[in-house]
Amino acid sequence: MPWNDRTLKQAIDYEATVGCLQGITDRHIGCVFLFGGDFSVPKHSINACSKLVHHLIQSNNLCLPNLSNTNFIDYTYHSDLNGHFSLLDHFLISTTVVDTSECVSILDDHDNPSDHFAIVCEMSVSGLATDEHCVESKRGEL
Repeated sequence: MPWNDRTLKQAIDYEATVGCLQGITDRHIGCVFLFGGDFSVPKHSINACSKLVHHLIQSNNLCLPNLSNTNFIDYTYHSDLNGHFSLLDHFLISTTVVDTSECVSILDDHDNPSDHFAIVCEMSVSGLATDEHCVESKRGEL
């Protein structure tokens, strides 16, 4: 997602990016989705960009899983120099794919040169990638 520079341009760029994601889901109705990356907004934020993400979630039967607390890290972005730590990296997943909302973990790899920790999402997808499932899902959507 576009970097949050707190300008109107960022909100416009963010809306365009969410629109692209909506276009992908519209072109593939009945399929399951997993979108991941740096959303540039915290999960529980109430700003305009966060509202766009939550609208995308609600409109497309997606979920924004919680991070499991197995490794006691509550941030994915870190700027040690500036003392800035945020939870900006997320997955959006079709609700038919995840069994639990606690399926995402942060990987604290000290050898990672990025200012973002990797995140991993564990799920079972057996049987979901069949043509029958897509046809059945399309019927349920109409």
